[in-house]
Amino acid sequence: MKNSLFVAAFLIICGQAFSQGQFELWGSAWQGGANDHGTIFSYNPFSDTIIDRFDFYANTYNSGAFPYSSPTLASNGKLYGVTTRGGYYNCGALYEFDPNSHVFNLKADFQSATTGESPLFSMIQAADGNLYGTTNLGGTYNKGTLFRYNISTNSLTCLHNFDTLQGAYPGLILQLANGKLYGVSDEGGQYNKGTIFEFDLTNNQINILYEFDGYYHGAAPKSLVYYPPSDCFYGVTSSGGINNFKGTIFKYNINTDSLTVIRQCNNNDSIGYEPGGGLEIATDNKIYGLTASGTPNSRGALFRIDPATDSVSSLFMFESSANGGASSTTPMQASDGYLYGLTSNYATQSGGAIFMFDIFSDTYYQRSYFRLDDGVWPVFVKLVEVSSSTSVIDYNALLKCNVFPNPASDVLYLSLKDCTQHCITLMNNSGSTVFSTQSHSSGVLEINISTFSPGLYFLKIENAEGFVLKRVVVER
Repeated sequence: MKNSLFVAAFLIICGQAFSQGQFELWGSAWQGGANDHGTIFSYNPFSDTIIDRFDFYANTYNSGAFPYSSPTLASNGKLYGVTTRGGYYNCGALYEFDPNSHVFNLKADFQSATTGESPLFSMIQAADGNLYGTTNLGGTYNKGTLFRYNISTNSLTCLHNFDTLQGAYPGLILQLANGKLYGVSDEGGQYNKGTIFEFDLTNNQINILYEFDGYYHGAAPKSLVYYPPSDCFYGVTSSGGINNFKGTIFKYNINTDSLTVIRQCNNNDSIGYEPGGGLEIATDNKIYGLTASGTPNSRGALFRIDPATDSVSSLFMFESSANGGASSTTPMQASDGYLYGLTSNYATQSGGAIFMFDIFSDTYYQRSYFRLDDGVWPVFVKLVEVSSSTSVIDYNALLKCNVFPNPASDVLYLSLKDCTQHCITLMNNSGSTVFSTQSHSSGVLEINISTFSPGLYFLKIENAEGFVLKRVVVER
């Protein structure tokens, strides 16, 4: 397993290899750490290591505690996040963390009556440079707020107080090119089963676009993602639907004000049920998400939506004893092309785990498990990519190599145009070496693959300057 994880970490994307430390993925854990009040952590996909970067502590005014969501990477290179508890009023806090110097600063304290209480979801940085987010409680009606944080002036302002009529307990928000914010509320609306709303930043007015009925169309919507080709939102509800309140996956057309359910979630379905996190649009123009329960393993699944057909397919079903249970987290696509996601529990270590998924070969890779010291139980977390100071190295130019044909069936050719010594290794998808040679200079190397099983392989070409790792497909 270690070899497989090591191989997957260095895959070549579009002819480039990422040097070790090229980027890290950052997130937060709800509990664990030195004080068991949650952590900020970084994950290095190259070394497959999780590092606790900061320990929250509710018993101090300058920290915060129990973060449910990941911080947001702002344009100034710093991370900004929220905690559900802690701060001066113990209603949550807004913090700043520098991923380079690892310096933490508490920037604002939430106060229930004025700015809201218990922010659960990540903030977004809008086109005006400000951060916007929601709280789950507090405000005039104790149904949550929509707030703005000005980084330059360090000011936290409540823009809207949610109520039952206009939606209650708001979730994730996003901004479209028209400058307006869009989001969902867990409850409220005509049927008190949640809403889709639009918020105009020019006049601070809210407009309810859709009210969920709690039955066919679902209840308790958790998130939206905007798909530009069809000018539609895709989203999920964690409850409602026709299959005993197992949730739905839906599409909402802004222009026609119509909502279409594209999947009724069900127990023992390969998709699972209770989709409670966000959705991610990847470079293949497909949409990816997670369910928290269901499937034959009862631990949820990673699923894919094809907007061309509005079909939903299961990609991987989680099993607690092996890879943890899925959760209300959101998968993300990193610059290496892979999806990275989190599970919230693991039977043996009970802290959750990180996984990686190749969307082109539909291959799942189990990565590191969370320990209590790192932080445990990531909740509404979507990992955030932070680039390091190390630049991307074009090792293809460095080693002047070419692999052909690809896909291949009988013979694989490797052309090396320099005269340095190379170590050539071909590994299968599980990380086992199926071919190697310790010395090969310029010329063409011929590798007989006629007896190899069809599938994905990795060719590692190494010299004193570095190495590249190329994906090779064997077909029959």
